[in-house]
Order: sequence, then structure tokens, then C-alpha cells
Amino acid sequence: MIEQVKNKVKIYYQKWRSFQEKKPVLAAVIIHGGGVILGSFVVLWSIFNVLMPIYTRHGKSKEIPNVVKKKFHEAVEELENKGLTVRLDSVYDEKRPPLIVLDQYPKGGYTYKKRNREVIITYNMSKPPLVELPDLKGKSLDIVKEQMKSLKINIGNISYIPYPYNVFVEYQYKGKSLAAGKKIQQGETIDIVMGSGQCNKMLTPIFTGLSLKEAIRKAEQYGLEYEVDSTKYIQYAIPGKIHSQSPGIRDSVCKGDRVILVLTSYKKKKK
Repeated sequence: MIEQVKNKVKIYYQKWRSFQEKKPVLAAVIIHGGGVILGSFVVLWSIFNVLMPIYTRHGKSKEIPNVVKKKFHEAVEELENKGLTVRLDSVYDEKRPPLIVLDQYPKGGYTYKKRNREVIITYNMSKPPLVELPDLKGKSLDIVKEQMKSLKINIGNISYIPYPYNVFVEYQYKGKSLAAGKKIQQGETIDIVMGSGQCNKMLTPIFTGLSLKEAIRKAEQYGLEYEVDSTKYIQYAIPGKIHSQSPGIRDSVCKGDRVILVLTSYKKKKK
């Protein structure tokens, strides 16, 4: 039996040698391809049978502990001691104790095999977070209320001042104006100043002949919005001064209205 096998091997070897001599290039391709296939098989076998069991701790499942209602620093320490990676999230609930874990994902009792399994824990902050007041100028009261609710900011007194439009004018906090972009703590109470939709008419202040700085200061004193047009070159006019305005000096305006100030340029614009 053994002799028969040896003879067959010898015959196949002789045929292979003959094939190599007749077609050396094709034989080299076959040898190279076979080596690549064999090498790939060895690599894949090693990954699935050696590396993966080590990485996933095949057959060695562990259980994630339940850390809800524990102090968050104790929870982090306990999870990290189990070889788990911890990611923190936070909320603020004034009815719950501060720095207590409110939730976790995955839940306690979940089994895992992979190393560095991530656990997200959500804890209660010790104080309310800061939120930025949005720019709501010109918005309706309903929109203002909706925005404040989403930011968890309480609205105190709502007052109205003479203004040509029934829209939001400004925030106030403890009697002082509060600019948009200012950060305050969630849960704070602020007052809202709205326009009445009516105003006390007044003659438009005179801006012509003033410097831009003087004109802006005057517009602010009268509570007027302003827009500067500095694109015009006017012959014989004094550069850098307000040459004309709209509305004109005989027109009536309300607080909050916009005036256009035409500022003469120093150089004539090239065509």
C-alpha cells in the first residue's frame, strides 16, 4: 500500500517537473497563487481561532454592574475596575440628589465579552447649566415663550413700552437690561419687555452735518435703529459727514424705527 502511494507521488512529481520545463511561467504563477491562497488561509485561521477568542474572551462572559443611584465618581471607579470604558453624560433635575447616577447604558446585568466595553452613565449635575439667551428681537410673544420654555428659563413680568410693533424688545433681569448672548443658569426668572404696537410720534432728529460717531450716538439716544450708506460721493460735500437722511427732518418717527444716514465718502468711486 505504501509502495503504491510512493509510486503515485513519484509519477505526479515527474509530471509536474515536465510541466515546469515546458511552461515555466505558468508554473511560477500557479506556485505563487497557491502560496498566496495558503498564506491567506493561515492568516484567517489565526484571526478567527487565536486572536478573536483572546479579544472577545471567548467563553469568559462578564456582567456589567448596576450603578444607578450611586455617586457618579463611585460608579466610574467601579466600572473602570471591571475593565470597562466609561462615557459621561449629565442632566439637571432639581428634584433629584446631585451627582447621583440617574441612568446607564447598557443596563446593569448585561453580559459582555469584548475588552473596553463602553458604558454610558447619566448623572445629575450639582447646579443648573448655563444657557445662552437667543436674539429674539422682533419676534412675537408666543415665540419668546416657546424659546424660554425650551431653555428652561422662567418668564416673570411681561411689560409693554411704546414701540411701533407688537414684538419682543429686550430682556430684563432684576430691573436691568440683559443683552442677547448673555449666559444665565437654567431655572432663572427673567422679565420680558414687549412693544405695544403703538408709539408716541416725534420729529426725526437732525443728523445732517454730524460725524458718523455723533450721528450714531444721537440715534441711540432717541432709541432709533440706523443704517449707514457710505457708497456715495457728493461733490462739494464735506467728506466723513452725514449729508442726508431718511426719514427727513420734517417727518415723524417712533422709537425703534430705522433711519438711513448717507455718509459722504472721501474719494470718488471709480466706474
